[in-house]
Amino acid sequence: MKTMFLLRAPATDGAGGGSGQGAAGDGKTGDGQGQGAAGDGKSTTATTFETFEAFLDAQPDEVKALIDGHTKGLKTALETERTARKGFEKELRDAAKKLEKGSDERQNLEGLADKLNKEQRRADFFDLAHNAGVTNLRLAWIAGQEAELIPEAVHLTDFGKIKERFPELFAQKEKPKTPKGNAGDGTQTEQRPAGGMNAFIRASSGHG
Repeated sequence: MKTMFLLRAPATDGAGGGSGQGAAGDGKTGDGQGQGAAGDGKSTTATTFETFEAFLDAQPDEVKALIDGHTKGLKTALETERTARKGFEKELRDAAKKLEKGSDERQNLEGLADKLNKEQRRADFFDLAHNAGVTNLRLAWIAGQEAELIPEAVHLTDFGKIKERFPELFAQKEKPKTPKGNAGDGTQTEQRPAGGMNAFIRASSGHG
C-alpha cells in the first residue's frame, strides 16, 4: 500500500480578486473577522505525493530547514546512544578480564557484553535494511543470520545478496488484482514458490 502525503497550497484571497472584504464594503461580516460573503474569503488546493521525498522536495526552504534540523537532532540522539552502548560493552569486557578465567562471574559479564553487542548490531542492521527497502526488518535479520549473509561488521552487509536469496523481503510493485468472479480468478489463495524464505527459516529451526 502506498503512503500518500497531502500538501495544501498557500491560501489565496476570496472571490472578486479583492482584499477579502465582505459584501458591505467595510471588510467585515457580522462576526467582525473580515471574512468574505462566501466564507473565510480563502481557497486552498490539495496535492498528493507518493513518497515522503517527493513531498519534502515540494516544500519551501524554511520548511525543509525545519525538518532537516529535527532529523539531525534525532540522528545525533541515536549516535549518542550507540556510543554509550559501545562504551558500556567495553567496560563489561574490561571488568571480565580482571576476573578468574572460566569463573561464573566472568562468564556472566562476557555474556552481558555479547548480548549488548548483538542488540547494537541488530539496531544497526534495521537502520541499513530500512534504507535498502526491506519491508520486514525482523525476518530479514533472522533470515540473514541463518543464511550467514550478515557479517560481524554490519555496515558491510550486502543487501543485494539478501534480496537475491529472499526477494519477498523487499518492497515490490503491486500487481493489479483480477476482479472476483472472473472464472475464479482473484479468489484463489496466493501460492508462494517452494524454497522461499519461510521454508528456509522453518528448515533452519528444525521445523521443516
